[in-house]
Amino acid sequence: MTFQIQDITEVLASAIWEDSSGTSVPHEVTDLIAEALNATAAMIRGWTDDGDVPDLADQAQAAVDTLNSGILSAASAEASVSAASSVAMSLRRVISTVRARAASSA
Repeated sequence: MTFQIQDITEVLASAIWEDSSGTSVPHEVTDLIAEALNATAAMIRGWTDDGDVPDLADQAQAAVDTLNSGILSAASAEASVSAASSVAMSLRRVISTVRARAASSA
């Protein structure tokens, strides 16, 4: 999970600070990225605090699914979505990891 979080951080930092990096986030998906990040963070907090991991993981997955829909819409408008897609993929991997770890410890 640490690698995925680091990857998200690097992708978003590149999108924010490096104009020539080719990584940009379409305005249409910025709120969706924030919602997916917040839902995934809530899932991680719940996992470490003995929260309802399955419900929190479902909420995080729903937020990532909504982000993916936004990415597809932005891509159809010919916007660059590589950064947003990378974030979504990393979030999916974090959710998968938490689900697997929570299931094995239950």
